[in-house]
Amino acid sequence: MKTEKIGSAEFQTWTVEEVAEAWARDEIVLIDVRTPQEWNSTGVAENAHTVAMQDPALGAKLDSLTAGNTAKPVALICATGVRSGRVANAMARAGYTKVYSVDEGMHGSSSGPGWLRRGLPLAKPVQTCADDSRPGVQGECG
Repeated sequence: MKTEKIGSAEFQTWTVEEVAEAWARDEIVLIDVRTPQEWNSTGVAENAHTVAMQDPALGAKLDSLTAGNTAKPVALICATGVRSGRVANAMARAGYTKVYSVDEGMHGSSSGPGWLRRGLPLAKPVQTCADDSRPGVQGECG
């Protein structure tokens, strides 16, 4: 774990293994901020919630997943840690105090091989509708 500071906002980065362990102990909410196309291509980390970074309702959905509790631990994952870092920074600026960006992401980065290459649990790819952020739930898109 390391601390990142961008402007006045501060958040921490975790490896995928740290996140998987914290999730297994029910200590965090895990949110995948990639696109629906990416979720369907690779699947998502098991029991991760899916909320695309580009979703206009991103803030409201994050508030809903944390029940408005800005002290609730939240880990964010994307492909390589860039988008999750941006969302973590925005959440920290909004007052969230326990925000973690998974710096390896799903595909890996200079920080490590990532969720997929480490062979960590995946949910099957799902067809996700814009208003459905529940983990592993197939949306009714019709």
